[in-house]
Amino acid sequence: MSLNVPHHELLEILRHGKDRVVYRSRYNGQATVTRVILRPVPVELAGLIEGVVTSGVGSLAGMDEEIIATLEGYRVRSRLSGPGLPGVCAAGLAADPTRCARAFGLPFITTRWMPGETLRAAALPMTQRPGILRGVLKVLAGIHKADVAYGDLKPQNIVLGPDGVGLIDLDTLRQVPAAHLPIRVTHRTPRYAAPEQDGDHPLLYLASDIYTLGLLVCELLGDSRPGEVGFPPRLEAPWDAVADACLRRRPLDRPPASVLLSHLERPDGPLPTWSGALFAPVTEPVRSSSLLSQPTIRVEDPVDQTARVAEPPQVGAEQTQRVAEPPQVGAELKDIVTAAAAPPEAGLQEPAPEERRRIPSSILLVVGLLSIAALGTVLAGGLWVHAQLQLRQQADAESARLLESLKIHKTVPAENTLAVLSGIREEADAALAISETPELLGLLALSTVWTQKWHWSSASWDDARYAEGAAVIARADAAGPTVTGLLASGVLTGGACRLMPDADATLRRTRCEESLASIDKAWQRIRWDDSLDWLAVEVQWAGVMTGGALAGHFEARGDAEEARAVRKAAMARCQSGHTRLSAAPVNGEELLQSCLSIAGPAGRFSEYMKWAAWLVGNDLETTGSVSSSTRELIFEGVHPECHGMRFYRSGIPQIPTIRGGQIDLCRYVGMMALGCPDIAEGLRDCKRESWGIREQRCMIYNQAEGIPWRSALSETAELQLSDCML
Repeated sequence: MSLNVPHHELLEILRHGKDRVVYRSRYNGQATVTRVILRPVPVELAGLIEGVVTSGVGSLAGMDEEIIATLEGYRVRSRLSGPGLPGVCAAGLAADPTRCARAFGLPFITTRWMPGETLRAAALPMTQRPGILRGVLKVLAGIHKADVAYGDLKPQNIVLGPDGVGLIDLDTLRQVPAAHLPIRVTHRTPRYAAPEQDGDHPLLYLASDIYTLGLLVCELLGDSRPGEVGFPPRLEAPWDAVADACLRRRPLDRPPASVLLSHLERPDGPLPTWSGALFAPVTEPVRSSSLLSQPTIRVEDPVDQTARVAEPPQVGAEQTQRVAEPPQVGAELKDIVTAAAAPPEAGLQEPAPEERRRIPSSILLVVGLLSIAALGTVLAGGLWVHAQLQLRQQADAESARLLESLKIHKTVPAENTLAVLSGIREEADAALAISETPELLGLLALSTVWTQKWHWSSASWDDARYAEGAAVIARADAAGPTVTGLLASGVLTGGACRLMPDADATLRRTRCEESLASIDKAWQRIRWDDSLDWLAVEVQWAGVMTGGALAGHFEARGDAEEARAVRKAAMARCQSGHTRLSAAPVNGEELLQSCLSIAGPAGRFSEYMKWAAWLVGNDLETTGSVSSSTRELIFEGVHPECHGMRFYRSGIPQIPTIRGGQIDLCRYVGMMALGCPDIAEGLRDCKRESWGIREQRCMIYNQAEGIPWRSALSETAELQLSDCML
């Protein structure tokens, strides 16, 4: 994307989603961050946007909802003072050369760069974590004093800089009417959301930030998260009381940030609870018959009670001597021991001393020692099995949490960043200290190859990086096959298939085949699991990219039959992936872009139209117009000869210098895909001289060998196309 932000130098893309792109930038010689909202607005609104963001004045009525939601956060920021939040430097409209720059622009907001690492990316010793939590509390106390809620507290938005703790990404700042009154919101991060933010009508209180703070306390100081075994953890004072108070279910029962800060400075006294009705401190807990007013996490019991389960039944003295006979003692010896211990019954004559059978004390000692050893072995074995089960449960819980984190990374545009992915990889690596299960190793392998960018179209070959990824995958394979481990292998070898130097053509083909084999195994494990539809799209996307590269390899060798077979298999992946696109809002578009490059050369124009229509509809839904990049993709994907076509700024293809061949087919199918059948038929019938087609050459074009006009026409004639999108 080429943008012109006045007086800015755009240095690097930090994050790119459907609704916005975030740049590391330079403005007036200062390091800054520039957010550009991908929603065009008339250039006349540039002054209004600048006033709203920098001064907090002006009305946003009538603007796009996404623009309003973002600008409102910075309007609120303009009214706040104090450290911990980046200052706003500039705002206005950026020029987009692909649109009519004189009439429309894209809103941008520039804030100061806060140096340092995010809490998600930082590796922190335990001794530093309490200080960081105090720093977050200080920032919250400052903005809460102005009745402003932050709204999206999470590690990715907390920066640890040389000047202390800061909060970035201020889109979600909101003014609330009062400390005890909420507002309705739409944005939240489910993993760190308070209970009142769940459901169809989420509410935001100042206390919603306090609940999230409690989750961070448990995560940083207790390495425990909701849904895991042992949550919430037992923390040392005074953080145990802070966590309990923050995690109360009712928002108004959570103390304000200022009270929590005071308690941390003077932790000797009890931390007061709060009455939701009056929002005033009380010295005793508020008791109610309603469960909603009680802490929802835990109530600590005295230590001496937690170990007690039930009192043993009272038994006679003679019963208390018998526990169990050791298995090593035979039946005969058992009878001897019983007879020796039993008292003589009344009326029976005691045998003479020479007839009495005695057991040497050495045998009794050996029997006793064997009994103790056997009992110890059983107890030790039971404890070991119990410990292993607990470790496995913890590892399984961590695997489920990390898989959910990957899902969020792949389905929430704001979370689809390398920083988030790197954090997940580090967490997977750390979790292996619990137990090296196949699931954890598979998650580590997948997050590693994704972090290495092997699935990026802009990736390049790197021997050392490939060897590093292969070592992690080999470790996962040795533990046992998993969906994530198999996908990791498919992505890595697929990267080699696409990117290895031409001199290694044979090895490249081998890597292609290895990639598709791993991807097929992953697909067999995942195909019937609806809960993993988001991952199914990733699996099929990896297969389509590898299939396209392998088909190109066969074509380069002149093996057209093999190329057709590979493309046919890739088309099947596209079909199954297309049915799951609703579960993949981040990479679904990339899947279909790859599918277009398969369907065009394969002559599968019906599928080509269907997938092109999805891309067009997605553009219309998000921006209200079809982007030039989508138009170019639709024209270029028809056939390899169409690559490199020149386009006007509107996205319409220019007249080629040399006409004929597949170029006309590209333009015909492209116009049909954009919902312009009249223009398409005019091109085919040579009736639009404005496109540079002359009547006397029409028959040459239509009868040129290798141009599937008839196939393209029959595939597209019955499609229900919308109005022309040009």
